[in-house]
Amino acid sequence: MDKTVAFASFFQHGTELIRSTANDSARLRVAETALAVERFRLAHQNQLPGSLAALVPAYLKSVPTDPFDGQPLRFKRLEKGYVV
Repeated sequence: MDKTVAFASFFQHGTELIRSTANDSARLRVAETALAVERFRLAHQNQLPGSLAALVPAYLKSVPTDPFDGQPLRFKRLEKGYVV
């Protein structure tokens, strides 16, 4: 196999692995955060937190970061519910 072709193949598969790992990490962080929001809601008469920072340290050690951009996960209150 040509070294250039082998490198290109390795690079393509490595990139797919990194993307897959980031997707998995994002899903886990969002799930953990959503569970913390729900625990907060149960403890506060069905009220949502004003921000994810309100969950620290009682429900989260820290606000998780988005593995795609390194920023804290976003939280938006909706008319009925929320989005993490």
